[in-house]
Amino acid sequence: RRVPLGTLCVIDDQPRDVDPGDMKLLAELAQVVETLIAARASAAAAVRIAEESERTLQALDRKHRQLRQAERMAKIGSWRLTLADNQAEWSEQTYAIHGVPPGDGKPLDSALDFYPPKARAIVTEALERTMATGEPFDVETDFTTAQGEFRRVRSMGEIEMDKGQPVALIGVFQDVTARYTMEEALRQVAHTDELTRIASRGRFNEVVDDKIKATIANAERCALLLIDLDHFKAVNDRFGHHAGDEVLRVMAARLNADYLSNCFAARLGGDEFVLLISDQAILKDLAGLLRRLLYDLQYTVSTNGVTLNVSATIGACWLGGPVKDRGELLRNADAA
Repeated sequence: RRVPLGTLCVIDDQPRDVDPGDMKLLAELAQVVETLIAARASAAAAVRIAEESERTLQALDRKHRQLRQAERMAKIGSWRLTLADNQAEWSEQTYAIHGVPPGDGKPLDSALDFYPPKARAIVTEALERTMATGEPFDVETDFTTAQGEFRRVRSMGEIEMDKGQPVALIGVFQDVTARYTMEEALRQVAHTDELTRIASRGRFNEVVDDKIKATIANAERCALLLIDLDHFKAVNDRFGHHAGDEVLRVMAARLNADYLSNCFAARLGGDEFVLLISDQAILKDLAGLLRRLLYDLQYTVSTNGVTLNVSATIGACWLGGPVKDRGELLRNADAA
């Protein structure tokens, strides 16, 4: 809306009459002044807009730099996959995780080359499922950098829509190797008996439960051997716990002998061990295996002229028939 700002006057030192032509000229001069004022106002507005844009660009650049710092700190990058040409767009940190210099991105097939076959199948399936259903995906897989270094990565993605049509997949990509390595180390500690370095009771519980399901599903044979050491308490009492610990380590090593490589050995606690046998060749002569184990699991401890002989008692139980869970399997082996 036009707003009056003032008046325009033309002054002479002699009185005169103003004819219509002079009024027209005066009106034209007024329009010139109005145009100048509007131009100056527009110029001032343009300067303000430019200044605001500059401040906005500076703030945006600052946020981008902060985001890049956060990406480097968290080892998180972003990506975008255009559906029309399967071309991947990567952020700076995504390139860094791949171990390649920043560029123009890579086609989907080339991007998948960084994954081992099993991981590539997982990622491909996740991408296809999201494109088919529209559901976001979140997968964690193994990964190999351009330098051939192992990494563990997590990928998240979802559909980008434009006017109701899917145009791209967008997401984030994170290097979680440090966390994964720590979790694996903790898992290894939890799964390994600290003294004998064979599987712990917790690990045995997981393995035997899975083996029971597989054995029943495949209609195969499987046997459990429960092993108690004889005279072990006497070794501890006579020679001390360090000697007893050495006996346990020796027995664990013998349960990991080459001829038992396809068997699963664990320490249940104290002087009690367990051997899970699913090797069908070994199971053909289970009695022969028991005789060999009874011979191999003999050990002599001698100190200061005192000798104690440690041996083993073994209870064997077949999995199958009415025996279909870990508890019953252990009870039957213990009774045997």
